[in-house]
Amino acid sequence: MRVMADVPLREDLGGTDSAAHGPRPSRRELDLSGLNPAQYEAVTMPPGPVLVVAGAGSGKTRVLTHRLAYLIGELGVSPFEILAITFTNKAAGEMRERVAELVGPVAKRMWVSTFHSACSRILRREATLLGYRSSFTIYDQADAQRLTDWIRRDQNLDPKRFPARQIHAQISALKNELVLPADYAQLAVGPAERRLSDIYTEYQRRLQEASAVDFDDLLVLVVRLFREYPEVLERYRLRFQHVLVDEFQDTNAAQWELVRLLSSAHRSVMVVGDLDQCLVAGTQVTMADHTTKPIEDVNVGDHVLSCYGSGDFAGAAVRRVHRSHTYAGVSIAFASGRHLVSTPEHVHFAGYLGDRTPGLHMTYLLWRQGVGFRVGTALGGHDDAWVVGTHTTETAARRCEAAIALRYNLPTTFEHRDTDKAGYALLADEDLSFDAPHHGPGGRTDATSSQPRRLSVVLCEHRRGAQPLHRISLSGDDDRERRVLERIGLDVRPAHQGSRSWRYETQTAEMAEVANTVERIRGVLDVRVRYSARLAPKRGDVTGDSLPFMAASSIRAGMVMVDEHGEFDVVADVNWVKIDEPVYDLDVDRTHNFVANGLVTHNSIYKFRGADFRNLLKFEEQFPEAVTVVLDQNYRSSQRILDAANAVIENNVSHRPKHLWTDKGEGEPIVRYQGADEHDEAAFVVGEIHRLIDGADHRYGDVAIFYRTNAQSRVLEESLVR
Repeated sequence: MRVMADVPLREDLGGTDSAAHGPRPSRRELDLSGLNPAQYEAVTMPPGPVLVVAGAGSGKTRVLTHRLAYLIGELGVSPFEILAITFTNKAAGEMRERVAELVGPVAKRMWVSTFHSACSRILRREATLLGYRSSFTIYDQADAQRLTDWIRRDQNLDPKRFPARQIHAQISALKNELVLPADYAQLAVGPAERRLSDIYTEYQRRLQEASAVDFDDLLVLVVRLFREYPEVLERYRLRFQHVLVDEFQDTNAAQWELVRLLSSAHRSVMVVGDLDQCLVAGTQVTMADHTTKPIEDVNVGDHVLSCYGSGDFAGAAVRRVHRSHTYAGVSIAFASGRHLVSTPEHVHFAGYLGDRTPGLHMTYLLWRQGVGFRVGTALGGHDDAWVVGTHTTETAARRCEAAIALRYNLPTTFEHRDTDKAGYALLADEDLSFDAPHHGPGGRTDATSSQPRRLSVVLCEHRRGAQPLHRISLSGDDDRERRVLERIGLDVRPAHQGSRSWRYETQTAEMAEVANTVERIRGVLDVRVRYSARLAPKRGDVTGDSLPFMAASSIRAGMVMVDEHGEFDVVADVNWVKIDEPVYDLDVDRTHNFVANGLVTHNSIYKFRGADFRNLLKFEEQFPEAVTVVLDQNYRSSQRILDAANAVIENNVSHRPKHLWTDKGEGEPIVRYQGADEHDEAAFVVGEIHRLIDGADHRYGDVAIFYRTNAQSRVLEESLVR
């Protein structure tokens, strides 16, 4: 059995008075001049409920760290009256370091941690109230599954019908929803659920008998502690007068309940959430009876038309409905006349499929391991490729190729020179992700290849009666990798009789189990995960083609999506649009898809991680006086730089509408220098630093050098050392 390394076994929490921790730290002057208006508004809000909606790169970490410093330095809050929650130990450590820069070394002793670490610290102090020793053991995932398997064997259950990992995934999901064994025993209907109830009850009994908890118990037991012992809850409410939570859209029911219980009295709570993946109001959703209604009128408990795989459509229950607001979207038009408008992050099922893709000519950005980027009009068998232009003629595709090569200084054949800066710039301008190419080489094929292996996840790959099954598969021929997978408890088998190749494959109805398995594999192997969905029907002896998960911002003309009849509809055009209206998403049970404007689309990805986007709605219901702050402004650049950036972006083949502004003034003229090579470039940078230091009242600490990838830093570092 293993204990979480980052959690102390005991800690005297002290009282609500900071005297228990020594004198208050001396107040430092807090500089807020670097914040833009929206960030400044969020940081300087008076204590109370605040919802910060933050997109990627909009400065949410800056807001959280400065909010902590503002509470301490400007409002006189004790550092030990603050609870700040992030989702990873690494993020917690980084936040603690940044807060220390603002308020001093006292930050090292503040409660800046993950939910699980904070709950473990509380349980170490209070465990005896719940019948556990304070030195309880924390089971990791492998321990918990092993215990589940022992119980399965003791109850003489078939391991194929009741695999331990699937049973434990179901128990974990119940705990995340705060459904305890006694609760589930009353809810269980039918033989399968009653079996699960028996196993869940025995699993929890054996854990407590051994004074052990699993990872989910760390949250559930603290919720139980607060509910059953009001005096304990009151003590921690007085202790944590201010609560801050990052990545709030990823919280599950147990985590939300902890936030609610701790902050409902003093109501000083700030939560930060990402932009949503949603469809615009007015999108017509096809119901199970084949009628349609606007997405904003669909309610929990309604049954929508959903694809169970291979062209089989039936009703599926709506478990959650989410409403948000957006100001930018992607409009996708189809050859049939249909169209969809969604947020850029919303995931659809779309891709190029051989003879079903019309005779378009493409301009690609291509990348090869160990070589770099280039542009071209033809795919390479061992290259990743992103579509940056679609054309009706080859001549137009080649013209686009030449224009992009000139604009970004990219070669049209692979060359052994540094192309990272230009390649990543093109990806950013096209709103594409390096980790999600439109075409890929398929992953590593042998032990000597440098490519990562492809881990395939297929939504609705098969059926078990009325239950859709989702498949995970991975294959290879490296004995070391096979042993690594076996050590984490995966059943790896020979790919063929007498062959040294191996294959791992499993099917499950639980997407939470899929996500858990993927993360376990990614933790031990270098893999590239490809998510797809088997939606189209079989044609003859051939199973319908699967379509990859595709963010709306990555969809291109010529791709296909599946309609409500199981037929392919071709994307005719994709445009960014400015919108200012509500957007909605549905969480659909089991199938995780529904029909919108006649096309099959994906529901929220958050459910796959056990998270519950209803918590954003619950927050607004619990705290109706909450103030919402949207971080969508640029705060790094002068207006001259922003004007230049806007002018460049306007020339892109396709671009997202952007309205960048700043209150930093016009700024100095832009200087562009084209070096003969990376050494000449580094020498120019060093010369500019000397000029700034010698010719004006500047220090070395005032200067920052930005580069796009870490590979570019080496020559700069060498020049600076010299």
